[in-house]
Amino acid sequence: MGVLRVVSYYDFKTRLGGNEKLNQRKPVTPFGWEIKQKLIEKRMDQKTFCTTYHIPASRLSNLIHGTRKATRYRKQVSELLGIEE
Repeated sequence: MGVLRVVSYYDFKTRLGGNEKLNQRKPVTPFGWEIKQKLIEKRMDQKTFCTTYHIPASRLSNLIHGTRKATRYRKQVSELLGIEE
C-alpha cells in the first residue's frame, strides 16, 4: 500500500503543477519608483510609513506594483510624500 502524503497549498501550487504565476513578481511602476525614492529621502521604510500613516501595507504594495488602483490611498500617499500625479 502507498504512503499518503499531506501537502500544503503552497506545495500543491508550486511543485505539483499548479499556478506558475504564484512566484512571479510584478515589476515596479514609475509611480512605485517615486514612492520608493521619496521614502529613501525621508529615511523611512515601507512598513514604518504604513504604520505611521495608517495605510495597509498591501495597498502600498498595490500602488508600487500597479496591481490595483487603490485611488483613496494613492491620493493620500501622493500628498504625504509630495508626489505630483
